[in-house]
Amino acid sequence: RYYQQAAIQGSVTALLRVADGYRSEDAAKAFSFYSAAAEQGSQEGRLRLSELMIRGEGTKRNELAGMAELEALATSDNPAVLEALAELCLSGRIRLQPTLALTALDRATRLGSVSSHRRLGDLYSAGEDVKADYALALDHYRQAAGQGNADAEIRLAEMQARGQGMQQDVAAAEASLKALAGKGSTGALLALGDLYGQAEAMPFDPALAMKYYSAAAAQGSITALLRLAQGYADGRFGRRDLKEAERHYQLAFETGNP
Repeated sequence: RYYQQAAIQGSVTALLRVADGYRSEDAAKAFSFYSAAAEQGSQEGRLRLSELMIRGEGTKRNELAGMAELEALATSDNPAVLEALAELCLSGRIRLQPTLALTALDRATRLGSVSSHRRLGDLYSAGEDVKADYALALDHYRQAAGQGNADAEIRLAEMQARGQGMQQDVAAAEASLKALAGKGSTGALLALGDLYGQAEAMPFDPALAMKYYSAAAAQGSITALLRLAQGYADGRFGRRDLKEAERHYQLAFETGNP
């Protein structure tokens, strides 16, 4: 109700949030509110309009016009808009557009976005939506890590453990992850669990895997809870315990749906 009132008074933020609310139940109304936001200069509004045009939701489908608008938005000076554009291009909600996603993220990094460096590192290291390039992945992770991004530091350690784009050094990677975990990083605890529990870079150690997964789970990691649940379900940690598996699956569900 408050967003509706603010939208009537012309608040761009309210127009966007009201449009978001209508998105699943009345796409035409969503399109109308996004249009009103776009008319007031909102690039987020333009981004959402482009998606609706491409998908033909709330308006006649016009992929050509929608894509032209996305390409125009790729020249934005707003890193948040560029990151949202990139995620849309890779989301599957529209036809996959990896080149446009890379263009947007690269521009965001030149505008100072640390998270875009980390995202580019993820894309180049995974090699799923774009061609794998470990050298580029390392470069982006290092730039993000140099500006304090802990996730990038974790990714660098994981690549070092696997010898991806650099000489393999499991001991150094392990030390880096333990240092980050000591500072309270949930992601580092999860990475240590994977290091010991997935037997990719070092021998399988179920006790240490459980230790670090449990520590990450205690800090709210849904992924760690799922790792523990699967481990109990298939017995990889030494004993098969379906009750514990069910309990951890339930915890993961409750953590993700408070």
